[in-house]
Amino acid sequence: MKQIPNPRKTFGVIFIAMFLSCALYAFLGNVIAGHRVPAEGNGVETIKLIFSIAAAGAFLFGLQWPRFALTEEKLRSKGNRAEAMKLVQKTAINSLACIESVAIFGLMWSFIASEVKQLPYSSGFAMLTMLYLRMQINGYFDKVESLFPMDK
Repeated sequence: MKQIPNPRKTFGVIFIAMFLSCALYAFLGNVIAGHRVPAEGNGVETIKLIFSIAAAGAFLFGLQWPRFALTEEKLRSKGNRAEAMKLVQKTAINSLACIESVAIFGLMWSFIASEVKQLPYSSGFAMLTMLYLRMQINGYFDKVESLFPMDK
C-alpha cells in the first residue's frame, strides 16, 4: 500500500524553504544592489509606489486567505481527513507564497531603485508574518484532526 506523506511534515519543509528564502533575498539585495548608485527620476517613485501597493495587497491576501478558505464547513465538506489536510496544506502554501512575495517586492525595489535600506524591513516583516502564519496553520491542522479523529 502506498504511503501518503504527512501534510503537516510536508508543510514544515516547505515553510522552512520559503522562510529561509526571505533571508536570502535580503542578503542578495544587499550584495548586488548595495553597490549601485541610487536611481533618480524616470518613474522610480511611481515604481516604488506600485511595489508598495502590490506588497501590501499580497500581505493582506496571504494573511486573510486561510480564514476564508479553511472554515469548519469547508473542512467538513471534504468528507475525510486526508482531503481536509490537503486543503489546509494547499491554502497554507498559497498564503506563504503571498507573504514571501513581500520580500520579493523588496528585492525588486532594491534592484530598480538601487536602494537597500528597506530590504531588511521587507524581508524581516515577511519572515515574522510567516512565523505567525505557521502558528495559525498548525491550528487548522489540529482542527482537521479533531473533526476527523479516526479515518477509516
